Amino acid sequence: GLSTSKKARDTMSFADVFRPPNQDVISIGGGASATTCNCYQKMTFCGYGVYIQPMDRDKAHRNNSTSSFANENDNNQASSSALSPLVPPEEEFDLVKTISESHVNYTLWPTQAVDQSTDPYCDHPAHDPSKCQQWDLLRKFISKNHERNYPRLHELVLHHRKGILLQRGWISRDYAGDTKEWIFVGLSQRTIRRSWLNLDQVIAECDRNFYLNNNSTSTPTKVICTEVNIEKTSTPLEQLVLHRSMNVLIGVHGSQMTQAILLPKHSHVLELMPWIPPYIGGAWTNSLDSPTPALGTTYHNTDLNHIGYPLDRWSVPLCEEVSKHPRNLSNVEEEEKECFMSQENINKFLQLKRDFVIDPKIVIGYLARFVLFWEQDDTRFCDVLKDRLDDDYVLFNIWCSNIAAGGNATIEALSAMHYYHVKAKDGSFHKPE
Repeated sequence: GLSTSKKARDTMSFADVFRPPNQDVISIGGGASATTCNCYQKMTFCGYGVYIQPMDRDKAHRNNSTSSFANENDNNQASSSALSPLVPPEEEFDLVKTISESHVNYTLWPTQAVDQSTDPYCDHPAHDPSKCQQWDLLRKFISKNHERNYPRLHELVLHHRKGILLQRGWISRDYAGDTKEWIFVGLSQRTIRRSWLNLDQVIAECDRNFYLNNNSTSTPTKVICTEVNIEKTSTPLEQLVLHRSMNVLIGVHGSQMTQAILLPKHSHVLELMPWIPPYIGGAWTNSLDSPTPALGTTYHNTDLNHIGYPLDRWSVPLCEEVSKHPRNLSNVEEEEKECFMSQENINKFLQLKRDFVIDPKIVIGYLARFVLFWEQDDTRFCDVLKDRLDDDYVLFNIWCSNIAAGGNATIEALSAMHYYHVKAKDGSFHKPE
């Protein structure tokens, strides 16, 4: 599903691997048949071998119950010889050249933890799925596994973050800080299909709003937006470092966004949800009254701040002239449908292959009004945070405090809250009161 080089065979979605070959792709995405893709949730990270190391502690760890996933007292670590010495950032920025894991066979996705889950809230339809904790346990398990097996991970992350800042010219070569004063925003890109067409424009707007316009002050708002593209990586460790270096991940709904599970603790995710008119499949990708299946569910009740934004017709770079200058003002939607579904455009219009254009204001507004406020405000009151963004944004999973006004909320006092939109009888959604 993620291998989309030009030399590869015809691309397909990961779900296609499990779909009968004679099943119509347009009819599969309406939401009612979402159960046909349940296997996807247990195989999000594909393409890597199963981790095997001849150490008793690893065998014991793989057989442990979920109660030991976040064991803070486990001091066992794999040998750091798995990584080559770090090259100073001023000499080399390329992670592929600075990381060697030729004898490390490590999976990013320990499937046993999910497959053997016994959390009744996750699997039993009679129970409240909002209380499901298996994705939080899985994220903690993966994080602890990475820290054990890559004991120099923090050095690799610092090296990568410094490299990004140096390439942009925003720090000097004698910079000796830890980069924690910066908020790194990853804009998730795909190369072959479902690409973010104006990503460079959004990065330029991010620079202008959060750095260039503030650079004359003594304490500029230290936000840096950068491209994150897993199709340009070659190893699991490289993908891990790439995402662990970010504080925020923003991208259009798709399999590449599942890698947000690798972000640091209490990071932020903005899921841009495709515009889906009623005459094509895929409506489940812009669900506003619950997390999107196979993606939003992986963030549910984790420590991540997960927010969604439903894109509109103008995110589709097709048939603009038809929309701007219709033949009949009372029949615009039918004229658009005719254009979108034409033989010339249909393969570029269907959600699985569609490229996107994102209004920079969506990203800038989210960063300014929510991310920066959350990072800088000590209270993080739920009643305040839930109204920080415009009504279009959906707060699927945010960490906030219900402490009475006047108190301060430490990270330990926060809890996951869900402010889903309410679905009306006519199928429209609105923000909860």
